[in-house]
Amino acid sequence: MDLIMELPGQATAIVPAHDGAVYIVADGRLLKFREGILNELADGDIGGVTIGVDGSIYYTQDTRIIRISAADSSKTENITTLFGNPAGTRQMQRTPDGRLWAEGATQSLSPDGMSDALAEYTGPNTTPIPQTRDLYANYWTIAGTGMQTEVLVLSANSPEAWQTIPLPKDSQPADWELILADDTGMVWIGGQGGLRYLDPHSPDTGWQTLPGASGLRLSAATALALSPNGLTMAGLVSGQVIEIEVGGKVDLSICVLGEGTPKSGPVTALTSDSDGNIWVGNDSELCRISASRRAWQKKWQALGRLPGGNHDIFAAVLDGMLYTAGGATGGWGFPATPHVFDELWAYDPREDIWRVVGHLPFPRCYNGIVALGGEIWNVGGAIYTEDNINARGPRWPLADVEIYNPSTKSWRSGPSLSTGRQEPVVVTVNGRIYAIGGADENDALDSVESIGPGERAWRSEQSLPRPMHQYAGCVLDDIIYVLDQAGAFSFDPKSEQWTTLPHAPQLPQASQIAAHDGQVWVLGSYETAEGYRYDPVDKVWHWAPDLPSPNSWGAAAEFDGRLVVAGGAHLIRSDFVFDDRMYALRPDWNSSNGK
Repeated sequence: MDLIMELPGQATAIVPAHDGAVYIVADGRLLKFREGILNELADGDIGGVTIGVDGSIYYTQDTRIIRISAADSSKTENITTLFGNPAGTRQMQRTPDGRLWAEGATQSLSPDGMSDALAEYTGPNTTPIPQTRDLYANYWTIAGTGMQTEVLVLSANSPEAWQTIPLPKDSQPADWELILADDTGMVWIGGQGGLRYLDPHSPDTGWQTLPGASGLRLSAATALALSPNGLTMAGLVSGQVIEIEVGGKVDLSICVLGEGTPKSGPVTALTSDSDGNIWVGNDSELCRISASRRAWQKKWQALGRLPGGNHDIFAAVLDGMLYTAGGATGGWGFPATPHVFDELWAYDPREDIWRVVGHLPFPRCYNGIVALGGEIWNVGGAIYTEDNINARGPRWPLADVEIYNPSTKSWRSGPSLSTGRQEPVVVTVNGRIYAIGGADENDALDSVESIGPGERAWRSEQSLPRPMHQYAGCVLDDIIYVLDQAGAFSFDPKSEQWTTLPHAPQLPQASQIAAHDGQVWVLGSYETAEGYRYDPVDKVWHWAPDLPSPNSWGAAAEFDGRLVVAGGAHLIRSDFVFDDRMYALRPDWNSSNGK
């Protein structure tokens, strides 16, 4: 751990910005650290700080909320009337949907600048704000201090009011002051009581002690944050920073990421930035644990998260927006249960957030999505015949086609497929949409059909060399490419011929596939993060940078000149974790040696 800067007092918040700046609340002051220089932005009773989607800085000062303009840092504005007066510790938070929150305030602020009413809270503490969001779209917080401390959840399936979650029976409320949801699906609390975790799938089992370490208090956790790898990272009273993983190949893994400096006290603020660095604050210092040489952040940049974990999704690009629709997850709401989506989501790179822009007529999963003629086509997919919302029973393939017009924000039904298809690869090439393979209610399909603008029916095309489903594909230079566990093939619509590609280094199940930089990229599987890319000029496969974690069934596309991957699922603890993360390949990904 490297000492970066002496601070005027105890750090209580550290917020990294995308431009390399780090904002710190210390000794009641708002500080900005950048390129070795520490500047004071505001002095006197600063409570919390966060950064809006437009890059503006928002902070609480006594009972006010102040905004520092992103365009002109010398311009400040009192915007308390948009929130109401903050109270309590006056923390500030920005949630993944871009909404801004201030503890004790009576309203939150949406990315479009509109004030919104808060969820109902009837407890004894100051009006709470979300402090962390789990993979199941639930927001969590710890409200109050001492014997009034309570853990609260604002669930995705009941967002009208905060619910109280019982604390560990063998502890006192005052033992807990920290909360965090990690990228493996667990929710953690910490404090003088040590560390405990809860699985939102089975909340009745209660807060669990660390496997094989029931008496381990880890010197008392004093700060919690996501590590650069999305695991639970704890700052300790000793000044150490550790990373904790429950499950996987061993029941418990604890890795010391950094030792405290000789004069440092307990860790009081902790976070990681988009470059994989860890920032640590204590009573008088700002420290940094630098990213490792092989950190995935050297190759990939984390972007705005999906509204929750989702898989078996594809992506379409239209007019500078990235769209995905439907999908299924193994956990949604609280308690977390399987769920099928009916939402059409759009990602805006200017704000780095996803929004719901429409709803399909009914929940559906395993459907294709493409853009054609200024519209978004949702093609085929499946429904669950017993309980389609909660993903119960056999799946039934769909021939339905639903078309969304972003200009009018309206839907219309398109010509139905000639064959119901779940898990088809759907692409656009030469002004036509191709629906390739997939599966009916029993077996994989080798049939292919296409449709063009103004046509009222799909026409039959040359069949695949073999039936294919649980796979992905893309279009590069007007050639269609598809790949699954049994092989990789290309199709030329002009000659109407399929060609078998050279044997790939690996043939994963439902990899993320997209065309980028003149090559076909095949990224990861649910068991490996490895990636490869095919060059159609030299007909050779080359290595590609590993994904941040193993992943299958996610969306991949070239978007805004960059290769992006969103959602998907991978194995952990002998079960699947459904991901809400999104990444973009860095332009300089190949500047360092090795994978």
